[in-house]
Amino acid sequence: MEHLDERDREWARALVQDPICWDDNHDSLTNGQHRSCALRAAGVPYLPVEGRHLPAAAKPDAVDARTHAQQTVHGFWRDVLVAVFGPTHPLVNAAPLLVRFPALRLLLSSGRQRRE
Repeated sequence: MEHLDERDREWARALVQDPICWDDNHDSLTNGQHRSCALRAAGVPYLPVEGRHLPAAAKPDAVDARTHAQQTVHGFWRDVLVAVFGPTHPLVNAAPLLVRFPALRLLLSSGRQRRE
């Protein structure tokens, strides 16, 4: 850890002193979700965990924090559009427009009223 400054060394030590736990048959972390997200945002491709977890499928490659946030926000608005208009409606693919032009979100209330 010689290449790390003192603050980063403290964080690295914390991973060993209070390890993130993940064992087989668990579908999520038992602790450390925030730490693993921060490490992912920092571009850390691997981190040690206590336990033994062998995922059945390969996880997607890490992406930078901005891209991850954009994907999450687009996914959220796509889910909202599916809930309002149904999964086969052509507007379901308009999620990026709702992100870019917040005024379009006002149309969702009229779509929701039509479905109810």
